[in-house]
Amino acid sequence: MRGGLEPIILTRSLERSFQSNGLETQVLKGVDCAIYENEIVSIMGASGVGKTTLIHLLSTLDTPTGGEVWLFGRDVTKLSSNELASLRNRRLGFVFQMHHLLPEFSALENVCMPFLIRGTPMKEAEKYAKRLFDLLGMSDRMSTPVKRLSGGEQQRVAIARAMVTRPNILFADEPTGNLDESATDSIGELFRLLNRELGTTIVFVTHNPRLAKIATRRFVLSKGVLEEIPND
Repeated sequence: MRGGLEPIILTRSLERSFQSNGLETQVLKGVDCAIYENEIVSIMGASGVGKTTLIHLLSTLDTPTGGEVWLFGRDVTKLSSNELASLRNRRLGFVFQMHHLLPEFSALENVCMPFLIRGTPMKEAEKYAKRLFDLLGMSDRMSTPVKRLSGGEQQRVAIARAMVTRPNILFADEPTGNLDESATDSIGELFRLLNRELGTTIVFVTHNPRLAKIATRRFVLSKGVLEEIPND
């Protein structure tokens, strides 16, 4: 605990191994970490070190081979598939390096998709989505087909789509991996804005020191072990 606060993400002796051709490779070797509400947390490490594996475990997209993952005071390794799906839908948002947007649809239609899947009326979905576009500074691009947006703009739309259901935690896996420095800076400022204006806890993995610097806490994953490093 920190100052009497309970972490919203907690891991204890977290391990993950993979089997291939009869051989076992241990990627994570007892990761312990605690992340608190309203933090921005970056996780760095060399390519192939297991950053994506770790964030998939933290966000319930994968299951550990050892140890525990706690979210909001619940051990998610003990939840049923239906309980996990409900947790993801209600409280977690996801952004990936490949944004997986629908290119023929407008930016606004893409952002509204999660609401529409839930059965939310289009008018209600659009109302909150437009608020996000205002926040992102993209109100003039809402009706533009995604395929005509720049890479940085597409990633902003992907972030808006992840945020439209108002998650408590936003997880991002290499969100600027395909972007130039200017677009990377833009995504970093956007993370700060979402954290400040909406109180969203943000956890992202990156190989980019430029993006990592926006975090309030920084970690490095090396040889299966996670270590916190001081901010400059």
